[in-house]
Amino acid sequence: MEHGASLGGDFTQWTGSLLQKKGFDEIKRASDYYWQVKKTFDQWAGAAGGGEEIRHLIVRAYDHLLTAETSCNFYWGSRWVHRSFDDLEQAYHLLDTAMGKMQTTGQHQ
Repeated sequence: MEHGASLGGDFTQWTGSLLQKKGFDEIKRASDYYWQVKKTFDQWAGAAGGGEEIRHLIVRAYDHLLTAETSCNFYWGSRWVHRSFDDLEQAYHLLDTAMGKMQTTGQHQ
């Protein structure tokens, strides 16, 4: 067996199609948004205290983000990439909800 043979040699099996590339791009954007919301929450919770409901939304969003990144969603070509997008949609929804809750309390910084 050649070096890298079990991986498809050059990883094109994971990143070769346009849909796979779009999936990885969207994971990057969702990850950036997660860290933005997380930073906002950390500042907000420090000033406001508490926020367990919002913390729970952010943790659930992170779980969806990690699931979206799983290699199974990309290994099978374009056939499973939709699973990544489904999880990213849930992550965005949870993060948007968390941001909205922080803003409606009037304590968002």
